[in-house]
Amino acid sequence: MVNDLLDVSKIEAGKLDVTPQPTDISTLVMRTVEFWRAQAESKGLQLNVSCPDTDGIAVLVDPVRVRQILGNLLSNAIKFTDAGDVTTTLALHELADGRSEITLSVVDSGPGVPDAIAQSIFAPFEQSASTTGRGGTGLGLFISRRLARLMGGAR
Repeated sequence: MVNDLLDVSKIEAGKLDVTPQPTDISTLVMRTVEFWRAQAESKGLQLNVSCPDTDGIAVLVDPVRVRQILGNLLSNAIKFTDAGDVTTTLALHELADGRSEITLSVVDSGPGVPDAIAQSIFAPFEQSASTTGRGGTGLGLFISRRLARLMGGAR
């Protein structure tokens, strides 16, 4: 929680840095998912990962921050899913200008987020009223969105 608060302070002050470096994105995603496997299995959840056509491909990202983003998404998915599965998918898209874009998604079989609060949960300290009893600070999605944007992400 302290690290999240420090990150929020740095984000608000415009002082949070990302350090892009060539990163085997598939290996990073697979290892991050594996880190969360025990927690998912302790709830009886199936944890899946799909990284088609990305083996050995290096992309320019901050691996620490990508791991932080994916960890936040997986933590939420596991926390709010009572049965079923959580699936992480990594996709690589070639752009017309010769650059590549990655899409990283986490989809779960949980109840989902009501449309009425879908945007507000990306604000600091915001949580759905129906989920506040499950713990957390309401900072993970805020931090994740900001980190993704700092690395050139669109969401």
